[in-house]
Amino acid sequence: MKKLLLALLSLGSVATANAQSFTTEADTVFATVGTTDVNIYNRITNTTGAPFTITWKRVDDNIPASWKNTPAFFGVCDNYNCYSSTLIFGTTSHTSSNYNPGVAGDFHVQLTPAGASGTYFITLNLDGGGTSKNITFVFNKFPTAVSNVPAKNTDVSLYPNPARNTLNVSFDENAGVKTIAVYNLIGKAVSSYRVNGGSNAQLDIDNIPAGIYLLRMLDAQGRVLATRKFTHQ
Repeated sequence: MKKLLLALLSLGSVATANAQSFTTEADTVFATVGTTDVNIYNRITNTTGAPFTITWKRVDDNIPASWKNTPAFFGVCDNYNCYSSTLIFGTTSHTSSNYNPGVAGDFHVQLTPAGASGTYFITLNLDGGGTSKNITFVFNKFPTAVSNVPAKNTDVSLYPNPARNTLNVSFDENAGVKTIAVYNLIGKAVSSYRVNGGSNAQLDIDNIPAGIYLLRMLDAQGRVLATRKFTHQ
């Protein structure tokens, strides 16, 4: 009985190891869209001994309709082809070419600066070679007016980071910061704080769930002056 149990445990270990047949550079990647086209890479590496294809599809997003209906605004590329927004946002799956063992193969999202401003995400499911996993691309698209904000306005420090109960924010007192807003990774505002002058703010984050968040600094007109990422433990 003891030998049989050990054998079963060994088989379970092998199955777990074999199940991890590819990796990506990250589970979630972040980017900012400015005034030029952006490619956000999350390359796929085959960790097995034989080539295989990846089948992928969109599983969740908050991309605005204006992006989805304009093929030139948004696209996803694997190592076989690039697919425009009109082919991505549906139930159709797409299949790559073979990813060769030990090679970081292409997989990325394409964005243009023409879309509506906001914080957006798309989650894709990748399935191949015995592994299935979700990866998420998060990106900030700022209004055109933000490009005219002086560079000193983006000098922001967050500490401690990761933070537990309190997050301290330090910034240029001449930047015109009036509001500090905290967003989760799907673009939903979870808290907002008024800034009454000075160059420092102390945010009480004790009541928000643990996770990764985006902090936005806004001026009196609601323009985004800076965005920073922090972790709440």
